[in-house]
Amino acid sequence: MNTSARTLKQTTSIWRMQRAAQCRFRAPNRESTTNTPEDSALREVLNQTRPPDIVQYLGYGGTIPFLTGALATTLTSDPTYFARATQLYGSSILSFLGAVHWGVALRFPHSSSFARNVDFVYGVTPSLLGWTASLMQPAEGLALLTASFAGAYAYDTVRFGVPGSTPPWYLRLRGPLTLAALGGCGISYLAMQRKNAKDASVVVEEVLVVSNAGSATASLAQNTVEVEEKSGAEQETMTSSDTA
Repeated sequence: MNTSARTLKQTTSIWRMQRAAQCRFRAPNRESTTNTPEDSALREVLNQTRPPDIVQYLGYGGTIPFLTGALATTLTSDPTYFARATQLYGSSILSFLGAVHWGVALRFPHSSSFARNVDFVYGVTPSLLGWTASLMQPAEGLALLTASFAGAYAYDTVRFGVPGSTPPWYLRLRGPLTLAALGGCGISYLAMQRKNAKDASVVVEEVLVVSNAGSATASLAQNTVEVEEKSGAEQETMTSSDTA
């Protein structure tokens, strides 16, 4: 009975929040002067200090591809495939971080037009960075993603540090999730750098081998020419002696 009542109360609160949001969109210039139940429900959500269980499951579950990519690129002899997979996954997650800003801008229609425009413009920036990173070679793309995740967290710490913009648990959850993203992209980047350095050293060795072989061939050819010239000179001398 208590469970049913609690479920009904939660459903009612969600319905009230949705209705309050609809009312604000219909009359964006009208400010409420009373503390309505809808405002109380919205305030309760924004004051939550603990993230919902489903958010924690999805958030920490989303770090698995990053951790798997970091481990796989470290243990395999050719990390290109796993580095590329980490690169594409990181691009999609970076785009998701920008979408949060659109949600905040839509959630607060009473905010100044400048503040909302900043949220709208910045909201597409991570998507563009992620798309750009996906077009690069794995090492360069992972480097861009690492810098972008660090920059996004720094910006969000300032933007969402304002009370009432997001629930307090959001930034606290973002911390470990961002560390996982930085670790996955950063370690995969280092693995690709090691592979590229190894490939470059192999190319240098091959060039040296070819160069040495070319030098040996040229030296042999020169010796052959000298021998032939010497032999020709001796034959001419012998011919001159016979004629005399």
